[in-house]
Amino acid sequence: MKNQLEQMYEDIFSIKECVPDKPMEGLNPEGKTFTISPPIGQGYCWVYRCNEAAAVTIMKQTYYDDFYCQFNQPDFLCIGYYYSVSGEQFQPYRRLASNTVQAYVGQRGVYRAIHHKDVPVHSISIIIMPEYYESYLQSRFSDTYEPPEEAFASLSGITEFPELLLVLNQIKNYMGTGMAAKLFYKSKVDEVISLVMHKAKELKMKKSSGRKVSGEDILALNSVVAYINDHFALKVNLGLLARIACMSPAKLRYTFKAVYGCTISEYIQNKRIGQAEHLLLYTDLSIAQIAKTIGYQKHVSFSEMFKKHTGLTPKEYRKACTDVSFILNTPE
Repeated sequence: MKNQLEQMYEDIFSIKECVPDKPMEGLNPEGKTFTISPPIGQGYCWVYRCNEAAAVTIMKQTYYDDFYCQFNQPDFLCIGYYYSVSGEQFQPYRRLASNTVQAYVGQRGVYRAIHHKDVPVHSISIIIMPEYYESYLQSRFSDTYEPPEEAFASLSGITEFPELLLVLNQIKNYMGTGMAAKLFYKSKVDEVISLVMHKAKELKMKKSSGRKVSGEDILALNSVVAYINDHFALKVNLGLLARIACMSPAKLRYTFKAVYGCTISEYIQNKRIGQAEHLLLYTDLSIAQIAKTIGYQKHVSFSEMFKKHTGLTPKEYRKACTDVSFILNTPE
């Protein structure tokens, strides 16, 4: 009888029609490599199972059409990093963006997400099952144990976590075998969980040290966000936003970041990048035209910002739509 971890991977691979393949150059032969079915796309998924309750996954795939992923999920925790991705995750909803932390708390039910066609999905992640974080960790640290679900959930989508990225890159580049590999991967799983717990506590302390946001201020921010969503391609004036919120500019800046976890400028940039991704994929507008459409007067500035957010220049992003070989041969 398959355990939950095996069953989850089997369900995911079945949807993508992934089949076992021989070890690939650059991937540790201690893990198992699976390649995606040609009608769906190209690429691989590499999996190393530390034990029956923890696994490491490296994915580098591209889909020929928007790929809708749906499967029955067990309880599990996932932490990782997206080097490149474009898509949306549903329930809870969030935009999947490049150069962000991939954190997810799986709860029994249906997992749903969509990955946009011809855009590389390049990630590394660690999955742990309840047997690991409820049984193993709790028995090992009974006097100091804290359920990790809240910590994992709090890190989804953050961009600044260099300690985690360092460890994940070590995992990605590790080529040891045998007993050394077993010790290495197991220790890295524990190290990542430690980093997650510490980072979440650090963020929580920063948040609790600030002033509380009133319900009235939340409603005011809703109006500000609605205005930004309708006018993000224009030059959004802080003074006008402050008047909409009936706040001073200083209070608006502070309150906005406290609620949304980013500055007003960052929020506007995220809206612009999301719109740019759509225009690059589904229109024939030039890079310069797209830059102006979303509010950039200079396409060079737009290209720099786009690459910072997605890991690709607009030209590379669009080229990926018609040149899949580019995606699979992107340097690590």
